[in-house]
Amino acid sequence: MKGDPNYWKEAYKDIWETSQKREEKIRKIIEKEGFDVDPYGLGAEDDSYIPGKPEKHGHEKADPDLKVKDTETYIEVTGTDKSSVNPSDDIWIRPDKIKKKIDNPEMDIWLVHVLDNENLTRCINLKKDVAEELYSNTSRVNPYIRGRQEEYVSIPADDDVVEPFDNLIGYLEDTN
Repeated sequence: MKGDPNYWKEAYKDIWETSQKREEKIRKIIEKEGFDVDPYGLGAEDDSYIPGKPEKHGHEKADPDLKVKDTETYIEVTGTDKSSVNPSDDIWIRPDKIKKKIDNPEMDIWLVHVLDNENLTRCINLKKDVAEELYSNTSRVNPYIRGRQEEYVSIPADDDVVEPFDNLIGYLEDTN
């Protein structure tokens, strides 16, 4: 049940390896551009089962996956394991990932959305105003995935906040 700290871990444990590889791929691309990147959030680049709440392990709920060293730039890597998602489909982001920015305005958070089957990587710079707008005014979807009802913020793929991945690299170059 949803109050169980392992509820979502149980639902997604079979795809952690896919998520871990996606995070590693993004880290390696950024490092190839000359930036040092560390795993940051609970379980980032790790496909092992870590039971309990994040706080039990020195993390917070919805911590981003990666941190660019010597900066305040954090990267949340997300995507889908469904091959039926097209590049023109809305991008679904968990609301708690957006709320993380609202609650921590000092954090410079970028969402990186990967469509593995399309070899497409897009990003959203969660500036304070963007995060607030997405969190409060964007439509929500509540699909059943793996037998559990979930909630996502649904962002049109052609929305102005959706940027090519190269914009993240350019941003890192400009801020360093």
